[in-house]
Amino acid sequence: MPLKEFNQDETQSGWATWHIDEDEAQLTSSIIGGVPDEITSGKKRLEWLAGRQLILTLCNHLGLRFFGIRKDEFGKPFWRNTLTTFHSPLFSLCSCAD
Repeated sequence: MPLKEFNQDETQSGWATWHIDEDEAQLTSSIIGGVPDEITSGKKRLEWLAGRQLILTLCNHLGLRFFGIRKDEFGKPFWRNTLTTFHSPLFSLCSCAD
């Protein structure tokens, strides 16, 4: 998955985008844990995996520790830092601020 853009705004704030061109097996090999069982669409599984990989890569670039993503009482994902992700079948975008 080639990193398309990386921008570091402050010490531990930035955003990144990249193009999704791997298959599920390639993305799964670098992610701890797997895609939730309720995600059955092949495209959605790739988007989920690519989003997690981009989060890990962005944290690495910013020098942040990644402790995983949890869901709140409404089922929405959150992280202790300000983290936003978007994905489409071809691209994933992540922004983070500490």
